[in-house]
Amino acid sequence: RNLYSKYRDIESFGRINIGNNVFSGYGVIIMPNTWIGDNIIIGAGSIVKGKLENNSVYAGVPTKRICSIEEFKERNVENFLSTKGLNRKEKKAFLLKTL
Repeated sequence: RNLYSKYRDIESFGRINIGNNVFSGYGVIIMPNTWIGDNIIIGAGSIVKGKLENNSVYAGVPTKRICSIEEFKERNVENFLSTKGLNRKEKKAFLLKTL
């Protein structure tokens, strides 16, 4: 856009820390100087900046805390299916039969 020609060659940098057991949906953008805790779910298309507390679900532009992981589990437990031990073909057959 070149709104400010004197800043044309400047880029923004900062540390990004991502904890353990973090699921980031498709198209998430993580801005500089962001700290993401442990056991976090980030919704697709979210823009993340700042500090995300442990054991939480976040989504939005900008990201906001939606609920705790425990609350997410309670709300969605009826949709959980055990498919981890299945190969791709077995999983497809199971899902087609179950859903």
